[in-house]
Amino acid sequence: MALQVCLTFKPLFDLSYGPTSGLAESLLELSCLSGSAPDFGTLCRRKVISAASIPYRV
Repeated sequence: MALQVCLTFKPLFDLSYGPTSGLAESLLELSCLSGSAPDFGTLCRRKVISAASIPYRV
């Protein structure tokens, strides 16, 4: 699930993979949740598998 969230943050905030991973780590730390955020390499490898679409209204 963390992977899907990270791949949703990337286009939402117009981030590259490194800052996306850092944002996920920071959010996990701030929310006091246990677990780890996917690293840069994992995000790059899995970007093709999981296509996140963000519905929005104009």
